[in-house]
Amino acid sequence: LRGCNGIYRDYCDIRRMHPRRMDGGDGMTSEIPEVNPAGRYSIKEVCNILGIHRNTLRRLTAAGQIRVSFRKGTLRQFYKGTDIKRFWLAEA
Repeated sequence: LRGCNGIYRDYCDIRRMHPRRMDGGDGMTSEIPEVNPAGRYSIKEVCNILGIHRNTLRRLTAAGQIRVSFRKGTLRQFYKGTDIKRFWLAEA
């Protein structure tokens, strides 16, 4: 993008107002997540709990920082509550 004028002006305004951009951090929650240790959480739920984007969760999973499990019948990904807390404590 070349400056914030013309066609891209609205896009630049949205980027400036985005809450993750305003706090100066990576957006991850600073409070310990309230999760059931035996619970199973979807990608969307984990992102909401931690306050991160799904692509960030994908990168963290690929890097081995947070462990993912798979449902036997459908092979869908899920994250255990214990793994979410373990990740958060390691990042804090």
